[in-house]
Amino acid sequence: MPELVSIIIPHYERVDLLVDTLNSIREQTYPHWEVCIVDDGSRTDTFHELQRLGDGEQIKVLQRLDRPKGPSACRNVGAESAKGEWLIFLDSDDLLAPWCLEQRLEHIPRNDVDFLTFPAALFKERIGDLDELWGQMNNGVPELERFLTSTGPWHTSSGLWRRQSFLDLGGFNEKVFYGDDSDLHTRALLADLKFEAVLAAVPDAFVRRGEQTRITSESGQHMFLNRQNRLTECAKSMKAANASAHLCNLWEGQFFQEAEFLLFNLPEPETPVWNTINRMEAYYTLPTLRRIIIHSYFHIALRCKVNAYALLRVARRLAMATLPASYFPSKTGGGQGACAHDTMEIVRQRMNIHAMRASTQ
Repeated sequence: MPELVSIIIPHYERVDLLVDTLNSIREQTYPHWEVCIVDDGSRTDTFHELQRLGDGEQIKVLQRLDRPKGPSACRNVGAESAKGEWLIFLDSDDLLAPWCLEQRLEHIPRNDVDFLTFPAALFKERIGDLDELWGQMNNGVPELERFLTSTGPWHTSSGLWRRQSFLDLGGFNEKVFYGDDSDLHTRALLADLKFEAVLAAVPDAFVRRGEQTRITSESGQHMFLNRQNRLTECAKSMKAANASAHLCNLWEGQFFQEAEFLLFNLPEPETPVWNTINRMEAYYTLPTLRRIIIHSYFHIALRCKVNAYALLRVARRLAMATLPASYFPSKTGGGQGACAHDTMEIVRQRMNIHAMRASTQ
């Protein structure tokens, strides 16, 4: 009996983009799929419009009712309702290549794994209009270390999850709104789940990078609180997993980076900055000298950011010379688009072949 793949899509006020996403799923060369769309509290008129996209069988429309707002809870609702043994988590504005499911299912028979990951790429309006991959799946750095330095090798839509493995892990952390996919993969790697990164595969999931607003790119108090919540939830997971001192040091650096982000991006950053530092000290016992340097740096930075920026730069250079390297972001190997003209040329050729075959049917 063919494997059924359940595609889980959280949705909030994006019916127009979701139509394109569903069309890309309908064009799959592998026919055994279902879609579980989980609405995250859209307006009544939007939800009625969303319901018209479902057919009750292959495309089901659900609602997140008694769970926390956010994509994590929606994805969990979808996974719990899914009938397939395998799951793909897709954002409501992303696309799948026609060969996606067929390519991913080909790797299951020879892999006793909890999940597999595949290359993803970026697009603006249609597949193939950008020559950029979603980061690098392999740059020589262990995957867990990359997630702990916010340079994760996989996007949410890159994975093919065994449903039971996903549920046994606890699914997405519903307390995490920002960085939910990174949190999931971090916990999976801490738990030593079996996985394979299929490096040689042709990109088959495409992440939109158009002019539309992305929920996780919005600023404001709500998003800043969610960013800090992501920090503490991962710190809890690492403590529960008895993670090594090296891994804890990497995540400790993320607290410092978040404090710097707030310093330079908020008009009144003092309280959020110190809240972040206090959160870091609640989970990590910092050496006395390190703690003194951190506090001294932010005291200077908060007072010199506007009127004495040159002094702030000096203070930061001193901090960089004395604090761990993990406190300062690397410029390599992250989730940013990596130029890949040759790879994307293969994608465009395959899309053209698919279009020609479709036109003759």
